[in-house]
Amino acid sequence: MRNYLQPQTTGDVLRNTFAIYGKGFLAIFLIYFLPIVPFEIWKAEAKAANNTGLFVLGNIVGVVANLFIVGAIAIAVSDICLGNKPSAARSYKRVFSTIPGKLLVTNFLTTMCWAIPALPLIMLYSNFSKASGAGRILVSAAMIALLALFVTVVLRLFFAPSIVILEGMWAFNALRRSIALTRGYNWRNFAVLILLSVVVLVILVVVSTLFILLNMKSAFAGRIFTVVVAMIIAPLFFITVVLLYYDSRVRKEAYDNAALAEDLRR
Repeated sequence: MRNYLQPQTTGDVLRNTFAIYGKGFLAIFLIYFLPIVPFEIWKAEAKAANNTGLFVLGNIVGVVANLFIVGAIAIAVSDICLGNKPSAARSYKRVFSTIPGKLLVTNFLTTMCWAIPALPLIMLYSNFSKASGAGRILVSAAMIALLALFVTVVLRLFFAPSIVILEGMWAFNALRRSIALTRGYNWRNFAVLILLSVVVLVILVVVSTLFILLNMKSAFAGRIFTVVVAMIIAPLFFITVVLLYYDSRVRKEAYDNAALAEDLRR
């Protein structure tokens, strides 16, 4: 059995992401697919009908669903790392029997922290076309600074859901713990996610080409095809974040299989 709880290079993380997804594809896919697909279809149809209200509502409800998906995938990945067979039912049973409130509170606080740089960034972007001359230069500089701050905040806090699930910490304790674990590895983690995005982009280009070659002319069929492809690809990012969380604990705390098994028994 491959040992996933050891220091991993960037290449190791990417290879292990696909290896874990391959081993537990059905369980991980179902964990993501079952709760999120109704909202994805909802959003796609609302967008096609130019119904902004329904589209926004679908996004809000989808974000809430994602909070629990993150936790369930962390359980499934942990089972695979320990050589156990992952189960969508077991993963969600663990999430809903012990920690739904902790996840909601922690992710609400995380989202509020993200919003601090994100909201002014959105406001500046929406008003960028109104600026001119020196004003446009200042707005551009402010947008770049806010974007860098937003990325930094996201990178520092994105271990929080895994910490809630596996360590039992939540709220501000989970945020502080995430900052401590990511310290020194923020930009390395960012590089891993960028490389994964490039791989995913290549996959999407290949799939899109296939879609064109199949000559699927129905707009509805096209939207369903797009949703299904997105459902298959999205769990890769959740798996990568969990592996990066393990890697940080291995490097900082000599985390191993015995410690992971103990965390799952909490």
